[in-house]
Amino acid sequence: MSAGYIDEMHEAFHSDLVYRSEDIPLDCSPKAKDLEQTLHGVMKLNGLVIRSLEEIAGRGANAVTYRAGKKFGHEVAQYFQKREDVEGALHELSNLLRGQYSFEVWKPEDKEKFIIEENGETFIYLVFHDCIVRQTLRR
Repeated sequence: MSAGYIDEMHEAFHSDLVYRSEDIPLDCSPKAKDLEQTLHGVMKLNGLVIRSLEEIAGRGANAVTYRAGKKFGHEVAQYFQKREDVEGALHELSNLLRGQYSFEVWKPEDKEKFIIEENGETFIYLVFHDCIVRQTLRR
C-alpha cells in the first residue's frame, strides 16, 4: 500500500468536527450499555492489530508512540513561531489544541520551574484533562 493511497484515504475521511466531552449528550440512543459489547470488541480488535503490527515491524509500543508523537509534532509545528522557550511553546501548544487534546504544563508545589532537571535527566509534566485514547476514538 503506497503512502499516497494512505494520504488519499486520510483526506477522504477527514472531518473538521471536534467532539469535546461536554458536547456529548447525557442521553444517547441507542443506550451506551447496548453498544458496550460492540465497543469492547472493536477495542480488542484494535489491540490485536497493534500487537500484530508490533510483531511484524519488530518494534515495541514505545517506538510506535514515539514515532506517532514526533510526526504529530512536526505537523503541528507549522502553526508556531520558532522559539527557544520550551515552557512557552508548551503553553502555546496547549492553547492551540484546546478543542482536541486539552492539557496544561504542571509543576510540583516544591519546584520553581516547570522544567525539572534531576540526576542528569530533564522532566516536563503535562496534565491531560481527558483521556487521549478516548478523545482519539471520538474522531
